[in-house]
Amino acid sequence: MTWTTRILALLNIVAAIVLVYASGRAYYQRQVWNQFVEAGEKLRDGGKTTAEWIQSLSDADLAALVERVQITEQLMERLPPADRAKVERLEQNKQRDESARRGRGDQVPHRPRSEGQVRMGLSRLRYNPEAPKNDDPGKLLLDREGLDQLAKDLGPGGFTRLLREAILMNHPKLASEERELMERKAALVRVKEQYLADIAVITEESKRLQERLEAEVLLRDRTLFENTERRREITQLLAEIEEALHARDVAIGRENDARRQLEEVQGRIEKLLDDNERLEQMLRTVEMRSADSVRASRR
Repeated sequence: MTWTTRILALLNIVAAIVLVYASGRAYYQRQVWNQFVEAGEKLRDGGKTTAEWIQSLSDADLAALVERVQITEQLMERLPPADRAKVERLEQNKQRDESARRGRGDQVPHRPRSEGQVRMGLSRLRYNPEAPKNDDPGKLLLDREGLDQLAKDLGPGGFTRLLREAILMNHPKLASEERELMERKAALVRVKEQYLADIAVITEESKRLQERLEAEVLLRDRTLFENTERRREITQLLAEIEEALHARDVAIGRENDARRQLEEVQGRIEKLLDDNERLEQMLRTVEMRSADSVRASRR
């Protein structure tokens, strides 16, 4: 395994660790944010969340609320099974009614679908001063027919006082929402600062790893250059060896030729020596005959 492969593997491991850390922090922040929102809802709605407020509604008020808005899936998940089935049944009836209206060509009122719109619809429920309860006071929709009868029963002064009390009742909610928004902003600023610090750390680490990678790439290029030079030298040496082998083969050929010539010369010399011995033998024979003939003539 080369250094480049090791560095890339290390970078992948660091990136995976950073992503897992970021996803874990994001999940933790979402859970904290959900708890913060739920606590804010309770503070804003008099100690009750949106789901708890829906649970406390009567069947008539719940049906009136479904007439105005569509309950979101996230809000449905926070309801108990019984209330969830009740809301789903009302929603199905409302959808069948809307489908029937569309089939007849009648206009279908728009029902917004968001938790904000659900809270807005719930905020239109007001306390009924005729039947107050400490734990769960009754509520009336502002546009219900009973409100007109209530105004007639209370008279202008009583109805004005009721509206003034309703307005004064919203002041703590507005202050609570303002504090909630300020706390939310502060929490988001803290989260932003933490994210910026994490990004700075990751950026610094990435820069350091990038510098190491560049150094390793430079070292790799230098090593490749040296390997290329060594290969060139080896190629040159191989060429020289081939030339030397060729020269050796030529020398061996010449040596073989010289040996053959030597053998031929030696053969000729041996033949000449044999001829010389025969001539010497013939000369001795002639001399001996000549000597015999001279002695014979002297006698």
